[in-house]
Amino acid sequence: GPDAQRDPGAEGALQQMEQVQEYARRRSAIVSESHRLEVAAHDVTLMPYDDELGALTVDLGGGVGLFGGSARLHTGHLSRAEFALDADAAESLQSMLALGTVSVHVDVELVAAEDPSRGFCSLGRDGTIEVHAHLLSAVFVARDGEEVAESRSRRAVEHSVRCGYAHLREEQGLQPEVRVTGMDFIGVESLGPAEARLLAVTAEARLADCYLRALRDNGMARGAIVFELQLGSDGRVESTESSLDVVRSTLLQECAVDTLNRVDIRDADAAGPAGRVRMTVFFDLADSE
Repeated sequence: GPDAQRDPGAEGALQQMEQVQEYARRRSAIVSESHRLEVAAHDVTLMPYDDELGALTVDLGGGVGLFGGSARLHTGHLSRAEFALDADAAESLQSMLALGTVSVHVDVELVAAEDPSRGFCSLGRDGTIEVHAHLLSAVFVARDGEEVAESRSRRAVEHSVRCGYAHLREEQGLQPEVRVTGMDFIGVESLGPAEARLLAVTAEARLADCYLRALRDNGMARGAIVFELQLGSDGRVESTESSLDVVRSTLLQECAVDTLNRVDIRDADAAGPAGRVRMTVFFDLADSE
């Protein structure tokens, strides 16, 4: 009967992977968004005004305090924002910043957005949590909320390659979504219902990073890819190949194949029939609400 076919191990793993899937969705949203922060005056270094370039430069190379000083944001080598200003306007802004009548706000993007497999944070030598990000832009903001001056350019490395995705995300509230929309067994049915569901949930969770990476390369990437997975008797994926690719993103396909090749469905001591599975995965941008 149905109870005899139940696999407690697979069901427990499925429950864990559903939690991982929800975490992956939330993490993708955090990674893909840019974040605006108000920077304390002591974290801002104003470089000498450059008469030749007509620019005032803000440097955040020393790090930006977060969460009451318990963490710091580090922007690495992309730590400067340039403001196109004449000498008088630059002098005025410097005075206003010293008096506290304006503050500096910055837009940043987590470094993990470039490589979603990277973590958000690391532990500094002094024990302080360090959050790694790229500086996108900076703006001087008056006390009444009016933007007084905005940095001249957003660093090309952050946004140029994914302007299409950025527009869809910011203007329409869309977020990356990965769904397994079909699964067929070729030959012997090698997985039980719980194991098949575990494979689907695992694929959706782990391929989310691949899709996010592909969107940074091509903001309009979307569609279905059909994968054929060869499963061993131990439940490990022995090989993966794509038999149909509507997305036509080499980056996504290669990342997905590499990711699926490292999936395990059963415990190491469990055994079952080997077989081949055809799985259709749909990559899309969906309403975040």
